[in-house]
Amino acid sequence: MILIVFLVLLILLSSPESLLGGVPVDCHERCGSLNIPFPFGVTDGCFREGFRLRCNNISSVPHLYLESDTELTMPITNISLPTGEVRIRHPILYECYGQARRTASPPFSVNISGTIYTFSDTSNRFTAVGCDTQGYINGTVNSTGSMTPFTVGCISTCYQSESVVNGVCSGIGCCQSGIPKGIKYFEVGFNSYYNHSRVFNFNPCSYVFLVELDHYKFTSQDISEEFYSEYSGWVPAVLDFSIGTESCGEARRKAGYACVSGNSVCSTASSGSGYICSCSPGYEGNPYLKNGCQGQSY
Repeated sequence: MILIVFLVLLILLSSPESLLGGVPVDCHERCGSLNIPFPFGVTDGCFREGFRLRCNNISSVPHLYLESDTELTMPITNISLPTGEVRIRHPILYECYGQARRTASPPFSVNISGTIYTFSDTSNRFTAVGCDTQGYINGTVNSTGSMTPFTVGCISTCYQSESVVNGVCSGIGCCQSGIPKGIKYFEVGFNSYYNHSRVFNFNPCSYVFLVELDHYKFTSQDISEEFYSEYSGWVPAVLDFSIGTESCGEARRKAGYACVSGNSVCSTASSGSGYICSCSPGYEGNPYLKNGCQGQSY
């Protein structure tokens, strides 16, 4: 009898599907200092299909990336299960004009087609900073099952530094534009009407970036050439994630329904396609794990 019990335990513990408290026992739950909650994961057997991430251990400080981010351009900084969001660092693109030459960041584009992610239209704003700057973002959105092209942008001008107002991003030194729902692919670009020749003495550079709405406040100092280094070349941006393409009602009737914990609820994903899970009011934890939502209803 003892031998049989031992063999059963050995089989369970050696299987990647085995669970200890709802979490596969041999799964990596961290990348550097960042916690990786299921359904995300980095090791085979430790993530739901489509939720695999990549932990880059090459540098002294490991960074987490989307599996599709093969160029390692957008490190993940936070994963929020309740809101269905993944926060990333988005690069700031620049174009600077000197007395004899122009310098610019390399062209930048993102393609997350075929993944569970879209760029959040409610949490992000496309932003251009400069006094001789036209910024734009174009790409495709997932609209009613097909990919539809789009272009949005804004124009920022000013003729003297004194006209720039702290905290105001409405076209004088800074401009912002909303983005459409369901972005899967985009590229960013910008133009200067006069190569900054009319504003060079106080604004030699243009900057464009996609940024989380509540994490950037324009200041008059941002039109200087120190802006890029001030932000270390990055700003936060938000991705929405979703499970499948079905509604909650459709998903509940199928095998593989993700909201497996008691005291969990299903809601439509922010992208408008698929769903996400969260714990019921009064409970907290991980709704994607059995018994993952703990607490007391009130």
